[in-house]
Amino acid sequence: MKLFHGQIHVYCAGSEIKVGGLAKECPDKPFYLPVTAEFNISGRSYQGVDFRMKLEESVDPWFTMKANMFFQPKAIGWIH
Repeated sequence: MKLFHGQIHVYCAGSEIKVGGLAKECPDKPFYLPVTAEFNISGRSYQGVDFRMKLEESVDPWFTMKANMFFQPKAIGWIH
Protein backbone atom coordinates (compact mmCIF):
# COMPACT_ATOMS: atom_id res chain seq x y z
CA MET A 1 0.00 0.00 0.00
CA LYS A 2 1.10 3.53 -0.75
CA LEU A 3 -0.62 6.84 -0.15
CA PHE A 4 -0.39 9.07 -3.22
CA HIS A 5 -2.47 12.07 -4.31
CA GLY A 6 -5.30 11.43 -1.87
CA GLN A 7 -5.71 7.76 -2.74
CA ILE A 8 -4.39 4.54 -1.29
CA HIS A 9 -2.69 2.48 -3.99
CA VAL A 10 -3.09 -1.18 -3.05
CA TYR A 11 -1.40 -4.28 -4.44
CA CYS A 12 -2.34 -7.47 -2.63
CA ALA A 13 -2.38 -10.24 -5.27
CA GLY A 14 -2.98 -13.64 -3.72
CA SER A 15 -4.63 -12.19 -0.61
CA GLU A 16 -8.23 -11.58 0.37
CA ILE A 17 -9.60 -8.06 0.80
CA LYS A 18 -12.75 -7.17 2.69
CA VAL A 19 -14.37 -3.79 2.05
CA GLY A 20 -17.75 -2.85 3.48
CA GLY A 21 -18.26 -6.37 4.82
CA LEU A 22 -17.79 -8.00 1.40
CA ALA A 23 -14.80 -10.30 0.95
CA LYS A 24 -13.10 -10.79 -2.41
CA GLU A 25 -9.78 -12.06 -3.74
CA CYS A 26 -7.37 -9.25 -4.55
CA PRO A 27 -6.84 -8.57 -8.26
CA ASP A 28 -3.49 -9.19 -9.97
CA LYS A 29 -3.05 -5.46 -10.62
CA PRO A 30 -2.79 -2.47 -8.28
CA PHE A 31 -6.05 -0.68 -7.51
CA TYR A 32 -7.05 2.48 -5.68
CA LEU A 33 -9.14 3.17 -2.60
CA PRO A 34 -10.11 6.52 -1.11
CA VAL A 35 -7.84 7.76 1.64
CA THR A 36 -10.73 7.46 4.11
CA ALA A 37 -11.48 3.80 3.29
CA GLU A 38 -11.77 1.13 5.96
CA PHE A 39 -10.74 -2.32 4.75
CA ASN A 40 -9.17 -5.61 5.78
CA ILE A 41 -6.45 -7.54 3.92
CA SER A 42 -5.74 -11.09 5.07
CA GLY A 43 -6.92 -10.41 8.62
CA ARG A 44 -5.20 -7.03 9.03
CA SER A 45 -7.47 -4.03 9.43
CA TYR A 46 -6.75 -0.62 7.96
CA GLN A 47 -8.66 2.56 8.66
CA GLY A 48 -7.96 5.62 6.58
CA VAL A 49 -8.20 9.15 7.87
CA ASP A 50 -8.87 12.32 5.94
CA PHE A 51 -6.35 15.02 6.80
CA ARG A 52 -5.55 18.38 5.32
CA MET A 53 -2.46 20.49 5.67
CA LYS A 54 -2.22 24.17 4.91
CA LEU A 55 1.16 25.39 3.80
CA GLU A 56 1.90 29.07 3.78
CA GLU A 57 5.11 29.97 2.06
CA SER A 58 6.43 33.43 1.45
CA VAL A 59 7.76 33.98 -2.05
CA ASP A 60 11.21 35.51 -2.40
CA PRO A 61 11.13 37.52 -5.66
CA TRP A 62 14.94 37.90 -5.74
CA PHE A 63 15.47 34.14 -5.53
CA THR A 64 12.91 33.58 -8.31
CA MET A 65 14.59 36.17 -10.53
CA LYS A 66 18.07 34.71 -9.93
CA ALA A 67 16.84 31.17 -10.59
CA ASN A 68 15.18 32.24 -13.85
CA MET A 69 18.33 34.11 -14.93
CA PHE A 70 20.44 31.03 -14.19
CA PHE A 71 18.20 28.42 -15.84
CA GLN A 72 16.86 30.50 -18.76
CA PRO A 73 19.24 33.40 -19.46
CA LYS A 74 18.24 33.70 -23.15
CA ALA A 75 14.52 33.76 -22.38
CA ILE A 76 14.98 36.74 -20.10
CA GLY A 77 17.11 38.61 -22.64
CA TRP A 78 20.11 39.13 -20.38
CA ILE A 79 22.41 37.11 -22.63
CA HIS A 80 22.23 37.37 -26.41
